[in-house]
Amino acid sequence: MADNETSEEEEAAAAAAKKKKMIGGVVAAGLIYRFVLSGGAEEPAPDALAAVAEEEVIVNAEEGEILAIPEMTLNLADTDELHFARIGIAVVLELEVDPVIAGTKLPIVQDVVVQIVGDMTFDELRRPGAKEELKELISQRAREEFNTETVSMTRIVFTSFVMQ
Repeated sequence: MADNETSEEEEAAAAAAKKKKMIGGVVAAGLIYRFVLSGGAEEPAPDALAAVAEEEVIVNAEEGEILAIPEMTLNLADTDELHFARIGIAVVLELEVDPVIAGTKLPIVQDVVVQIVGDMTFDELRRPGAKEELKELISQRAREEFNTETVSMTRIVFTSFVMQ
């Protein structure tokens, strides 16, 4: 019986270590992109995103499972030319949230993305720092719509982001 308890403890420790590595990988990839690939230069925030830049969003919850949402192709609000954005996102749930139940609410997050990105222009989205601010805005609005007493998310992450 002691061997069975030890085995369960080892499995739980291995699962926790795997989650930490996954989160660490996402953070590392974001930092590499931010400071190496994007040049790290900052310009003033786009008007549509300025409110989020001024407001600090603090999330104290521990992070749990990550649920991917299929890529979406969205028309942008430009009137002079036809522009679109193809965006892939994933929702980072709070620790201990059942991913099966949370998965039934992913269309709510998709709707938030459609509403926010569809109201933005190509120029607003291509400014340095705009994607990070967009991520914060989507995270904030998605938490307002998505979170309940039993299901809650901490933030969203971009899995892909292409504009044309």
